[in-house]
Amino acid sequence: MIKSLFGIYKKGQGVWARSVGAAALSVFLLWGCAVLYNTPARTAYIGSAGDVLDAQAFETYKAKGVKNLVLKDRGKALLAELTLEDRVELSEPAAYDAWWIRQAFAIPFVDVKITQGHVIVGLLLLPGAWVVFQMVNRRKNADFLIETEAELKKVSWSTKKEVIASSKVVAFFVVLLAVLLLVYDQVYKSIVIGLREIF
Repeated sequence: MIKSLFGIYKKGQGVWARSVGAAALSVFLLWGCAVLYNTPARTAYIGSAGDVLDAQAFETYKAKGVKNLVLKDRGKALLAELTLEDRVELSEPAAYDAWWIRQAFAIPFVDVKITQGHVIVGLLLLPGAWVVFQMVNRRKNADFLIETEAELKKVSWSTKKEVIASSKVVAFFVVLLAVLLLVYDQVYKSIVIGLREIF
């Protein structure tokens, strides 16, 4: 069972084509994970400058990591200074990090913080990698990639000298066509302007 799920079909054949296909699918997978990680709200806003919160609301937000809270007429707000009678005025828009980017754990010795969003995306990345493997290893897809690589090996590729000569011819005709279109455009423009003046 495990061998059928993770075994390589026709091992050693179509290695380059399958590798490139897997790499392309992996890029899409990583891009999708990056979009997923950046899609949810990363910040929760609780108020604009001048808004007033009571002490209980302040304690709730402070526990979530809220920033830029200032006690009215008393400088920076400290949780220890607050009583239930106090009010907190926002000196500027205040916000706290949403649950998606709260730290889940840290990797010791390298100072890397893993957020809850990282964990969720990582859990989705593993089955995604397995799907990529299955897509390039599935019998029908693998046979197609193997045949594609075999056909590409039969192609007679142009030499460097032939490519340069062909490129010069193409560039010449592109410039020539651009000049002809410019001339035709100016001629037709002159004709239209002349007809307008007559009529």
